[in-house]
Amino acid sequence: MQPPTFSSSHKSLDQLNLLATREHLLNAVRAAYWRMLDDGSLSGVPASFLMSSVDEATDAVPQEPLCDWRSLKVFIDFRTCDKVFNMGIFPRWLVTFLAMKRLQFACYICVAFLRAHRSARRKLGDFMGETEIVSIVLNESEAEEREAAKLLEEICLAFPQVLGSVRMTQVVCSMLHVLKDYIQNLEVEGLLEEKLGIILHDLLMSGFKKPYDNTLLAKIPRMRDVVNAHPLLGRLPSEVRHALEGSMKQVIKPRDTILCEEGSMPKSLWLIQNGLLKCEIKNSNSSRSVMRTPAEELVLGLYEILSGKPCIYEISTDSFALCYVLEAKTLLPLLMHNPSLENLFWQESVIVLAKLLLPEVLEKLTMQGFRALITERFSMSTHAGGETMVIPENSIVFLLGGVLTNQELPGVVIEPPAVLLASHQSLASSSSEIPAPWRSGFCHYGYQYQVETIARTAYIDTLGWSPGSSASSLTYGGGNMALV
Repeated sequence: MQPPTFSSSHKSLDQLNLLATREHLLNAVRAAYWRMLDDGSLSGVPASFLMSSVDEATDAVPQEPLCDWRSLKVFIDFRTCDKVFNMGIFPRWLVTFLAMKRLQFACYICVAFLRAHRSARRKLGDFMGETEIVSIVLNESEAEEREAAKLLEEICLAFPQVLGSVRMTQVVCSMLHVLKDYIQNLEVEGLLEEKLGIILHDLLMSGFKKPYDNTLLAKIPRMRDVVNAHPLLGRLPSEVRHALEGSMKQVIKPRDTILCEEGSMPKSLWLIQNGLLKCEIKNSNSSRSVMRTPAEELVLGLYEILSGKPCIYEISTDSFALCYVLEAKTLLPLLMHNPSLENLFWQESVIVLAKLLLPEVLEKLTMQGFRALITERFSMSTHAGGETMVIPENSIVFLLGGVLTNQELPGVVIEPPAVLLASHQSLASSSSEIPAPWRSGFCHYGYQYQVETIARTAYIDTLGWSPGSSASSLTYGGGNMALV
């Protein structure tokens, strides 16, 4: 935030008023933390960090705007812990437990910080009225709050149970404080014996400790449940599922963690149960398209493993994410011993390619609906070199392997992965404008293609279906998970 400017005649006075107003707001924030301690909604350890942040921000008032969130952000930075957790020193169950404790601590900090700043702004406005100086300080407070709110939103998106645990703990402690005051009133009025009052007081003190010591932060699914609930893995034979259960590892990744790097071969598959993903893909005109999507049953990286081609995109987390890692060297032997499963995995990889290469076409169709469409209307084919391949009018064709040339556009070589459409109107809406992703260089139009090398293709029949059509009749049972 840029420092405020004042007229030269009132510069020194206005600056003094600004510094005093900042201190008033920080004092109100500190008082709010004390009230939370008194009513039981804040425990001692988070409170000490919060109080320390106010002290540091107060010392920095003459030099810069409000900055109490900056010191808190250092304390709750998950990336430092992530490096330590993934050194391989600790057992996996302990890493998961410590990571969830860290997220719970961050939730306590964020909730208390937001509550304190909102209370302080309200009290400052009531006390000092609406002036230019007050407006500046309130804007500084709101800017601090936005960072805390963003972090809390990321945690809640991936682990809503953690925030629920924090809120439940605060409610329980508030109720215990009410009960404590009630017991004290009974003692003052002589309605409760002193010995019984001491016993009840000790029971309450032990009750105050239990909510904060509660280790059931969030219910982490068992590996068996994860495999059985996934739309792809749950359809595999039991012996294959058991092999996957013993090979998968559970990790928690912070925001902006790169899972698949463009131009590299993925060494692992990442099953993302909770969180958001950010996909960045390079277009033919050297521009880049960025897509943010929930981790809804996608299998990112599976196409690269099956085809042996490097990633055409970069995949990173756009929030905290609960991941299950499966190494590629574990999956490939399973496919070699079970060749009948290959078509199922190719079908899953096409779902991801459609999501990445035709995002605007599929944005009005739920992932469950599109999966049902794939299940009902999917077929695969192999074309020999020298063959002429004809694209049906009502279909989407995905080139998964081999090389083609467009007979209508001599000299244009098409390499996988690519989407082949008979014409611009194959999936277009009433608008004559071609959606931006279709111009990315991965979509090609034409009725006939010359097969240069053996080509593997996947066909989806779209007769009677359009991007805007209702998918209410298409249902599929599956959890919100993804493989990367």
